[in-house]
Amino acid sequence: MKMKIIITLLIFSVGQVFAQTTTITFHTKEDISVSIYRPIDDAFNNYIVSDKLELKPNISIDYKLDICGLNFIECKYSNGSRYMLILQGNESLTLDYSKDGITITGKNSEGMSYFNNNFFIPGFLKYGIEIDSIFSQNLYKEIDLKSINRQIQHLLSGFSRDIQRLKSEKKVTSEFCHALDNDIHFAIYNEFIRNLRGLLFQKEIKLKSEDIREINNLIETIYRDYPPMNEDILRYSFGPNYVSSYYNNLYGKLDKVEKEKLVAGYGENAFGPYVPFLLAPDSIQLPYLGGAYIIQLQYMVNEFDQDKMFRYLTNKYPQSQYVAIIKKRRDEKRLESTNNKNDSIIVVVDQINSLKELSKVEGIKNNYIFIDLWATWCNPCKTEFQYNEELHDLLNKYDGLVPVYLSIDEDRFEKLWRKNIDEFHLTGYNLRISKYLSTDIQRQIYKGGTFIIPRYILLDQNGEILDDDLPRPSSISKLKERLDDKIMK
Repeated sequence: MKMKIIITLLIFSVGQVFAQTTTITFHTKEDISVSIYRPIDDAFNNYIVSDKLELKPNISIDYKLDICGLNFIECKYSNGSRYMLILQGNESLTLDYSKDGITITGKNSEGMSYFNNNFFIPGFLKYGIEIDSIFSQNLYKEIDLKSINRQIQHLLSGFSRDIQRLKSEKKVTSEFCHALDNDIHFAIYNEFIRNLRGLLFQKEIKLKSEDIREINNLIETIYRDYPPMNEDILRYSFGPNYVSSYYNNLYGKLDKVEKEKLVAGYGENAFGPYVPFLLAPDSIQLPYLGGAYIIQLQYMVNEFDQDKMFRYLTNKYPQSQYVAIIKKRRDEKRLESTNNKNDSIIVVVDQINSLKELSKVEGIKNNYIFIDLWATWCNPCKTEFQYNEELHDLLNKYDGLVPVYLSIDEDRFEKLWRKNIDEFHLTGYNLRISKYLSTDIQRQIYKGGTFIIPRYILLDQNGEILDDDLPRPSSISKLKERLDDKIMK
């Protein structure tokens, strides 16, 4: 029997009155969850989960959105799969998940398939490498900027031709075609500009005055054709990266007096490295500063004075979604620090010299051991801590399985390590690895190679390795499959 669940939400744009309903129907052939990242204050968001849906076979969920204007909405499945939706309102789409991949049907679906399969799912890294390669091939003794620009335009024209073909075949609307073309240009041009600016600071090749002039002309031409101060630019998925370098460069041209005037009443420490975005219009400044604040809370870092930044945002954008989210997160952090019972957090102070020794620690011995290798400076590690509640719910389903957090931090990070244990509430056993344990892990887990973290490992009751590279907690369904296979067989 098939069932249908309907969820209705509103995404609104300040200053826009008329919203159009879009319906996304989620199907699945297996149990899986999907996290949905809706825009915040009309800007693309890929770090704050808006909604999480638990999908079941034979039960379709209609997720209704009343939206205004262009919206890039990311969907992240619990097995690590991702899909980017590009919505403009008045659409009906179906996302069908299976082990073979994600398929989409509905308005502009072929355009979204093209973007996801060729750009989003493989990741931009391969195009970044291609652009780096274009530069390196044209830097022998002197710089051939005309050849570099020609090859970049050739790369872009390939995407544009494909998008125009979809439009001519009436598979996407003109508005969708324009949005897709813009986002790809933001991505490619961001890397192009990064490499062009890099030429100005490299020392291997002596630049001629005409080279410097041509580099600056190229950058100015790009910014003229794709203005980084456009109020809608942060709606795009690659817009944030594109504008970042622009405002940092703009700030670098200010004199001391202009910089002091920019932070008047708050001080530079209120904004830290995000001071350049005070030069941006509100449609860019708010999402950048608000997003930066959320990142501070999420990763437990202190790049600026959070109280001063909060005062600035509250004074300038009191009705914004970001201020509401930040206020809620600050209140939750305060409550957590008051209510957390640290008796479930155990810090092992004895020196442990091997994984075998670890399995003999009181409280750990005679149990399976789930190891999380991490460090205080590792942001991907900290990102995974967001899934600790789901992780511990899963680990508790197995008899005799204990979590152990092994930090590879050096002695000088001792205080920060202990602080992070409490802030992230790492329930279970915690220790910083000794030189000897590090050597043992490097030999057994990394086969003599370099430490790459985060890394998740499963040991049996005797300290023998059952799995030296488990899926991450963010892919909880894949992790469950692996643990079932190793522990319950």
